[in-house]
Amino acid sequence: MADTKKTPRRRKESPETADSDTGDNVDKIRDILFGQQLREFERKFAQIEDRLNSDLDALRGESQRQNESLQTYIDSEAEILSGKLKNEADARQKQLDDLHDELKKLARQIDGRLSDLSARIEEQGRDFNQKLLKHSQEASAELQKLQEQMRQRMDKQHRDLNQSKVDRSLLAEMLTSLAMQLTDDEERGGSS
Repeated sequence: MADTKKTPRRRKESPETADSDTGDNVDKIRDILFGQQLREFERKFAQIEDRLNSDLDALRGESQRQNESLQTYIDSEAEILSGKLKNEADARQKQLDDLHDELKKLARQIDGRLSDLSARIEEQGRDFNQKLLKHSQEASAELQKLQEQMRQRMDKQHRDLNQSKVDRSLLAEMLTSLAMQLTDDEERGGSS
């Protein structure tokens, strides 16, 4: 005879239900075997995570403080450099202004010297023209004097020549008259 013991019959389950039940069973087995260790790991991970978060917060705070300190330092250095640049620009501007004033002063001095030189040249030109006029007048007077002397000499020579001419004429007349007298005397002497 056959054992009429009834074996529990398994119901036929759908594959999805079977997978779900199997997964639950595996979880239960895993919980039994490793549950304590898993909970310990989770607790340690939580502690590490909390410590990491607190360390990160501390690092963030420190980084923020350093950034603020660095920003303050950069701002102060930028302000110092800006002040130095402004001072340097002011000093350069003052030097340029001084140079500009010096150039104006030199230009005025050069203008004054040129004016003086121009006045001296003009004065020397007037002096030269006066001397030239004086020499010209003196030369003209000397030339007139020489001309007068030459005219007088020429007049004298002309008179002398005219006088010599007259004397020759007179001599010729006298000789003619003498010749006539001699001729008359001969004629009279030959007739006598």
